Amino acid sequence: MKIFISMLLLPIICFTQVKVHGGEHIDPPSSFYSVKLNGQEAYVNHYKVYEPAYDMEYNFVSYVHFDMDQPVEVEVTFKDMIDPNSTWLSPLRKNIPYKIEDKVLTFTIDKPQKLILGINTPNDNDQDVEKEGILAIIAMPKEENVPNVSDANVLNVLDYSSPQRAFDQCPSGGTVYFPKGIYRGQFTVKKSNTTVYLESGAIIRSNETPLIIKDKDHVTLKGRGSLQTNFPSTNFVLEPRNCDNLTIEGIIIRMGGARVHKNGVKIRGGGFAVVPHYCNYLKINNIAVLRYHHGADGIDPDNCQHVEISDNILLTGDDAICPKTMEKPYVPMDDFKITNNVVRNGQASGFKIGTQASSDISNIVVDGLDMIHTGQFKFSDRNRESDIKSLLIKNATIEYAEHSLLQISAVDFMGTTKAFRGNINMSIENLTVYKTGREDNKEKFAGLFLFAEPEYDCKVTFVNLVVEGKKITSLKDLEQIGCLPKDKSKIENVKVVFKN
Repeated sequence: MKIFISMLLLPIICFTQVKVHGGEHIDPPSSFYSVKLNGQEAYVNHYKVYEPAYDMEYNFVSYVHFDMDQPVEVEVTFKDMIDPNSTWLSPLRKNIPYKIEDKVLTFTIDKPQKLILGINTPNDNDQDVEKEGILAIIAMPKEENVPNVSDANVLNVLDYSSPQRAFDQCPSGGTVYFPKGIYRGQFTVKKSNTTVYLESGAIIRSNETPLIIKDKDHVTLKGRGSLQTNFPSTNFVLEPRNCDNLTIEGIIIRMGGARVHKNGVKIRGGGFAVVPHYCNYLKINNIAVLRYHHGADGIDPDNCQHVEISDNILLTGDDAICPKTMEKPYVPMDDFKITNNVVRNGQASGFKIGTQASSDISNIVVDGLDMIHTGQFKFSDRNRESDIKSLLIKNATIEYAEHSLLQISAVDFMGTTKAFRGNINMSIENLTVYKTGREDNKEKFAGLFLFAEPEYDCKVTFVNLVVEGKKITSLKDLEQIGCLPKDKSKIENVKVVFKN
């Protein structure tokens, strides 16, 4: 019998029951993992993705979703013997101690948080999710202010001929309540000051966007249920429009969109997860976005101001969090607070402003971002002058940076990239990069790719930057550890400052 303990001291804690969400009516049980929470079996959803273009079904992701208000011991049993050298529990900076005994891995969490566990698979460019898979551990705070279905203003959709009839008759200030079950179709919120509640185990599935919220203010979408687009839909899962004071909280967003190909050529990517248009005073808290590893963005606010994005987990194939100004009329991007998010995506960006950025950008704060596997931080324009007036990223980690640490340019990457057009004032404080693609992605890894037009004032300040265990105080430091390859990196018309 082999026993591995990641740290010698494990806490001694008393445990209570937890509430588990999901179930076999939504997904088959995981073929990779089984989980016990405080000694009780917890259902592990195994969400699979079918890609028609490839005629393949992917073992997409297993996840366990639960509420907690006391410490929880998590016992994970894997299908094979566990190799400690190819096992990781992210975010790494949390340094959560765990014990491995044969096929079982055990650890304890003392508060709600979002984790990603990989067993017998590298946490880098070599991962094969079709063979190994990963386990998302979505530990939510205990749910509060749950609607009471006996209240007069709470409309249980099962009491109506269809869920849409409940929306039609819901008064301003009322709640449309979806109990546990599968609901198929597209439904529309009809009034402002409406709450949509998805009970644990409730899921709305649609070939189109499941829930339409348009021209309605003070709408809340919450609960422990899910929204999902079906295969091979390329619609966005949630696309609210012109909705001030919109809150999205606690739910699971499952992207079923597939890449569409014609004669082997991609003609359209998968649909994105959450794309609010012209929504001010927007809050997106404690949600999970599941769509890894092919295509599709996570949270892309478009022409929005006064936005809070906090305590979410996003497993996406493309950009995870990507504020945009993609539609006319363009609205300046202002007042974003993006805090305590965990993301894992493919070759794209964990946090990105650009590709579709056509206005000035100011008062953007990213605080506490753990990027488990990502391409890079990326900031680009749409060949249109766009000033980044005030952008602060702090307390961030990148566990594997596949393409670069930071890119500033216009639209595309490297060889076809044009220069950024606009002034930039950006600070990145307390960034730790555990591993880069300098060895296993030599053909593409650039380290830094910073390219701007000469007539603008562009400055990036790094404060307390650590890359692969080395404190970086200059560009020479990056060059010495192989993270500024001369044939791939580019720094032109951008001033780079290092502070400690």
